[in-house]
Amino acid sequence: MRIILSIILLCCTQWAFGQFTQYTPKFKPFSQYYYQQAYYNPAYIGNDSQPQYWFSTRTTQEPNLSRGRSYNALANWSMIKIPISWGVVFAYEDFQDNTYDSTIDSLASSRDFTEWQLGLQTSFDFDMGEEGLGKIGFTGTAVRLRNAGTTASLNGQNPRNFVFNMDVGVLAVYNRFKLGFSMVHSNEPNYFGGGGINTSSGGNTGGGIGVGGGISTGGSSSGGGNFLSRFRRTGYFHASFDWRLTESLTFTPQIFARQIIGQNGNLNNSNANFGGSDDGPCSGANLPGSSLDVGFILNYYNLIFAGFSYRPCFSHSRDNIYRDYFGSVMVGFRLNETYHVSTSWDLRRRNTDNYYRQFEIGIGAFLLRPPDYAEASTDY
Repeated sequence: MRIILSIILLCCTQWAFGQFTQYTPKFKPFSQYYYQQAYYNPAYIGNDSQPQYWFSTRTTQEPNLSRGRSYNALANWSMIKIPISWGVVFAYEDFQDNTYDSTIDSLASSRDFTEWQLGLQTSFDFDMGEEGLGKIGFTGTAVRLRNAGTTASLNGQNPRNFVFNMDVGVLAVYNRFKLGFSMVHSNEPNYFGGGGINTSSGGNTGGGIGVGGGISTGGSSSGGGNFLSRFRRTGYFHASFDWRLTESLTFTPQIFARQIIGQNGNLNNSNANFGGSDDGPCSGANLPGSSLDVGFILNYYNLIFAGFSYRPCFSHSRDNIYRDYFGSVMVGFRLNETYHVSTSWDLRRRNTDNYYRQFEIGIGAFLLRPPDYAEASTDY
């Protein structure tokens, strides 16, 4: 327990004193996050609520943009004689974005981005009293981001093709209650030695590489050392409770929160393609690095699944991952309590254009049996 509290304290300290960034490379969370918690918190690998094998694919359609694609894949195994689990993780995403350059004011002029990562995960179990179980997990991956900033040299220095990324997480399990906290990109990998590309003062006026050691964001560079090619530390918090309503029906409410460290204020180009700060789907809100899912899953006989997640709007900025969608609905089917298929649709906000669409499908194998299912006759 002391170890968990120490890690949480360390992460929260980094959270409070992080620096602000104009553009933050990121892997956008999937709507079916509840089936791939190990991707966001490595302490979840080997937990019986998670699939041993999982693959998700998501397609995104926006007006005037090519369709974005995302893939996640997870696999994990538990050792028999010692409380250690191992896993492999892969993620890929391509999309277009216009927050990178303040001279871009339309979606049709957005820049192309491609990013992926591949690596290993591990978690260690320890007892927390008679009914509690604690887990500590780590992820190490090779990450690659491709955009205008990472394909151009900086003052004669070429960007790295790959960078090392490290995630750390903790998980506490008390019977049917789970509480997890993690820090993704804990080492803040960047593609240039000595701090990455930044928008330091001075520089050129054209939107290319400035002479001040950074990439200009249009007419003039902004101060403050804003990094454009660095994955910022991102904190994830997840809590869930399996509530057995009847012998055949389980209700699982849960909360899934995400915060990019230091990205609490306005982005320089947050209002691209809008007339002002009060325009767009999330008028008046201004926390682009924050996101929250409040949802539930209904499980009928461990055969049919249905779920819903509500997403409050924290920012009108295009860098806010939930700017255009207020929630998602999910339906799924699991054969023989093992082989799972589920689909989800994201629901547009009231002022979002009808061309915005986001669809996701996931397949997996649940080979570990949660105690509630193994002992279905137990009276709760």
